[in-house]
Amino acid sequence: EKITELNNTVTCYESELSELKMMYEKIENEKKDLHSNILSQTSQISELLKTKINLEDDLLSKQIAIEELQKVCNEVQEESSSAKDNLKISQEENTRLLFEKSTLESALIDANNNVSDQQAEINNFAEKITELNRTITCYESELTELRVM
Repeated sequence: EKITELNNTVTCYESELSELKMMYEKIENEKKDLHSNILSQTSQISELLKTKINLEDDLLSKQIAIEELQKVCNEVQEESSSAKDNLKISQEENTRLLFEKSTLESALIDANNNVSDQQAEINNFAEKITELNRTITCYESELTELRVM
C-alpha cells in the first residue's frame, strides 16, 4: 500500500512536472515572440525617426525656398513700384514736351506692359508661396503625427 501511495505521488509529481515544462515552453515561446516584436518595433521606430529627419530636412528646405521667394517677390514689388514712379515721371514729361508726344506715348505703352508683366510675376510668385505654405502645413501635420507616435 505504501508503494502504491508512493507510485501515485510520483505519478502526480510527474504530471505536475510535465505541466510545468509545458508552461515553461509556452513562456519561452511568448518571450521569443515578444523579443521579435520588440526588434520589429525598434526597426519601425528607427524608420520613423529617419522619416522624421527627412521630413524636417524637407521642411527646412521648403522654408528656405519660401524665404528666397519672398525676397524675390519683395524685389519685384520694389521694381514694380519703381516702374510706376517712372511712369508718372514719363507722364509729367509728356505734358511738358508736347512735340515728343508720340515717342513718349510709345515709351509709356512699353512701361505699362512691363508693369503688367511684373504684376503677373508677382501673382505667379504668390501662387507658388501659397502652394509651398500648403506643403509645409502638410509636412507639419505629418511631423506632429510622428511626434505623437
